[in-house]
Amino acid sequence: MSKKSKNNGWKIAGKSLLFLVKTPYYLGKGIYYGGRGVYQAGKYVGKKIKKEEIKKKREKMVPIYEGFKIIKPETGAYFGWEKSIYEAESKIGIILGARGSGKSAFGIKFLENLRVDLFQTPCPVFGG
Repeated sequence: MSKKSKNNGWKIAGKSLLFLVKTPYYLGKGIYYGGRGVYQAGKYVGKKIKKEEIKKKREKMVPIYEGFKIIKPETGAYFGWEKSIYEAESKIGIILGARGSGKSAFGIKFLENLRVDLFQTPCPVFGG
């Protein structure tokens, strides 16, 4: 038996052992990343479906004009002010008040009324 054939046998045995050790590792890794990809794809599809459902719900919602009831009149004419806002080409408004006094509710309802009367496109609102 020559020296060359001895080394060749050990090489083949070593490579076979390495193959047997690495195979389960790479199979496990493939299953893990494959499952992870399927999970991510399902998550993405779920988000898309939810967005579509929200879009359908929003299309069904129709704004209805409901005038405000003046409970405690102070000074000024609310309805005259409302009319001037509706007729103005461009206005920026700031609503001031204490925490929990209904500033956001007032602003949203006011814009909803504005949209019913004048616009068919959404009105931009910035809050903080």
